[in-house]
Amino acid sequence: MKKPLHEAKVRISGSSDGKAGNVKRRIERLRMSRTGNCKGTCYFPMGKFQGMNPDLYRAATTANINALLDLFESLYENDAQHSLSDLCYQVSPQMNTVLHLLVFSINYVASARKRSEVIHMIEYISDECPVLVTKTNYEGDTALHIAAREGHVEVVNVFICRREDHTGLSSEDVEAANNVLLIPNGLRNTALHEALMNHHLAVAELVISAGPEAWNYPNEEGKGPLYLAAEGGYVGLMEKMLDNGAMPDHLGKSPVHAAILGKKTGALEMIYNMKPELFRLKDEENQTPLHWAVREGYLEGIHFMLEQSTVDVYEVDKSGSCPLHLASSEGHADIVQELLKYCPEAKELLNGQGQNILHVAAMRGRFNVVEYLLKGQDHVKLINDKDVQGNTPLHLATIHCRPRIVHDLTLDKRIDINIVNKEGRTALDIAEGCWKRQALFREVLMVMALKTAGAIRASHLNCPEDGKDKNQEKMKIIKGKHKDKIDTLLLVATLITTVTFAAGFTVPGGTDISGPRTGKATMLQNSWYFSVFLLCDNIAMYSSVTVVITLMWAQLGDIHLAKEALKLAFPLLGISLMTMSVAFAADIYIVVGNLRWLANLIWIMGVLFLISLLFLFTPLWLPFSLGYRYLNCITHYPLWLLMRSKKFN
Repeated sequence: MKKPLHEAKVRISGSSDGKAGNVKRRIERLRMSRTGNCKGTCYFPMGKFQGMNPDLYRAATTANINALLDLFESLYENDAQHSLSDLCYQVSPQMNTVLHLLVFSINYVASARKRSEVIHMIEYISDECPVLVTKTNYEGDTALHIAAREGHVEVVNVFICRREDHTGLSSEDVEAANNVLLIPNGLRNTALHEALMNHHLAVAELVISAGPEAWNYPNEEGKGPLYLAAEGGYVGLMEKMLDNGAMPDHLGKSPVHAAILGKKTGALEMIYNMKPELFRLKDEENQTPLHWAVREGYLEGIHFMLEQSTVDVYEVDKSGSCPLHLASSEGHADIVQELLKYCPEAKELLNGQGQNILHVAAMRGRFNVVEYLLKGQDHVKLINDKDVQGNTPLHLATIHCRPRIVHDLTLDKRIDINIVNKEGRTALDIAEGCWKRQALFREVLMVMALKTAGAIRASHLNCPEDGKDKNQEKMKIIKGKHKDKIDTLLLVATLITTVTFAAGFTVPGGTDISGPRTGKATMLQNSWYFSVFLLCDNIAMYSSVTVVITLMWAQLGDIHLAKEALKLAFPLLGISLMTMSVAFAADIYIVVGNLRWLANLIWIMGVLFLISLLFLFTPLWLPFSLGYRYLNCITHYPLWLLMRSKKFN
C-alpha cells in the first residue's frame, strides 16, 4: 500500500550541486528528468486536512530553495512510490499550497540572489503543476492574490505568463487558468483589487496590460478597479481603462466619488475631460459630486467643479439640503465662503424644514460658520428668518443646547432675541424649560447668555414668580434643591465669619505692649497694606454675617422667599470670599515685607487668584443676580470665557 508522503521519510540528497546551491542549474535538470508528472487534475481535500510534509513546509516558509530542491531530487531518485504531484498538492492547516508559502516567504528574503532563487522555484512549480496557480487557501486567496497584495511584480508576471499553458489540464482547470485574474477571494477582491488597494502601481499596470477581463469586476463593497484607481489618483491607469471601455459605475460607486474621497484633483480633471457625464451621477441619497466634496471638506475639488459649472450648487438631496446647507452642517466655513463667492444668491436657499444656512449652523453648533455669517453685512436677512416651525437661528441653538452659539447670537445687536415661534415661546422660554428639566451646566450657560442680553419671556407665559405651583411633587423637588444650596452657603458663610473675626484680633505685626500706644496695632501708621488688610477683613466679615442672617430667613419654608434670599446671598458671599482673599494677601505681604521679591510675588499670586475666583464664582451666582442690570457688564466676561470652553460646546 502506498504510504502517504507527509508521513514518509525522504532522504535529503548530499550531492555537490546541492552544496554549491546552483539553483538554476538544478531546476533545469529537474525539468529534464521527469517533466509532466504533476500536470493534471488533483484533489484538494477542502475541509479535511491531511497534512503537509514537514520538510516541505519548513523549506517553503523559510525560502530555503536548496532544501526544496534536495527534497524534489530525493523524490525523483529514491522514491518510486510517489510523484511530484503527491508532494506539491499537499496543503497546510490553512489550505496554503507550496506556492502560497513561497510567495509569503519572499517578504523575509533580504538578498537579490535569494529572491531570484525563490522566483525560479515558483516558476518551476507553476510550470510543472499549473493547476496550483488557481488553488485558493482558507481566505480564498490564490498565490496570485498574495503576490499582488505584497507587490511582487516578478511573481505576478510568472503567474500571468503561465495562464496559457494548458498541457494535461482538465477542461475545468483550463477554464480556471484562463480566468485566474478574475478569481475572487473571500472579500471578492481580485488580484487587481489587491494591487490597487495596497498601492502597488507596477503590479496593477501589469495586470491591466494582461487584458480587460478584470477591469469591470466589483468587490464585496461594490468597488471596481476603476473606482480604486480613482481613489488612489492613478490617472494613467484610469485613462487606459476608460479608453478601452471600462464600466464607470458599479452599484453607485462612481470614480468621481472615489476621486473626491481620495482628494485627487488630477483624477477629477481627467474624468471631466474624458467622461464629463459622470459628474451628473447621483447616489441613492440624490446627492451630487458637489455634495460629496462638501461633506469631505475637499475645497480644492469644490473649486475645480465650480470652475466648470455652478448648477450643482442649487441641487438638493432627499432631505432638501443643497451643498451650502451641508457645508454649514459640517462646519466648513471656508467652503461656505467659496460657494457664496460663485453663487451669492444661494444663501437664500431653504432645506426641507424651511431652514437657511444660519439655521443649520446654529442647530449643529458650528460656531465658525455662525461667526462668518454674522460678520457679513449682506447676510442680515438670514439672522431673524423663521423656519416652518417659526424658529429663528437663536431658537434652534437654544433647542439643541448650543451655549456658545446662543452667546454669539445675543451679542449681535441686529438679532431680535425676543421673537416668538409658532408655539409662542421665546428663546428664553426654551432655555429655562431645558434648565428646569435637566439642570445641566450647558443649560445654565444659555440662560445666563440670554438674560445678560436682556431676553424676556413670552407675555402669555410671563407668570408671576410668586404664583402658587399646583404641582406639589414638583414643589417638593424645588424645595429640596434650594435647601441643599442654602445649607451649603450657610456653612461657607459661617466659616468665613469665624475666620475673619479671628483675624481681627490677630493682626499682622501684633500690638504695642508699652508706651502711650499700648494695645494698639504696631503697623497702624506705617503700612498702607495694613489698612487694606483691616478694610477687607471687615468687609468680608460683615458680608458673611449678612449672608448668614439672610439664609436664616430662607429657611422659613417659603420657596419664593428662599429664591429672593439666594439672589442676595450669592453675590454677598462672592464679595466675602474675594475680600477675605485680599486681606490674606495683604497680611502675608506685611509679614515678608522686608524680602521685597517674595512680597511682590505673593501680591501677584493674590491678584491672579482673585481673577480666577471671579471667573469661577460668577457663574454660580449669575442666574440669581441678572435682575440687577448694573451687574451684567461685569458678568459678561466670565460668561464669554466659559462659552469658549470646548467641554460645554
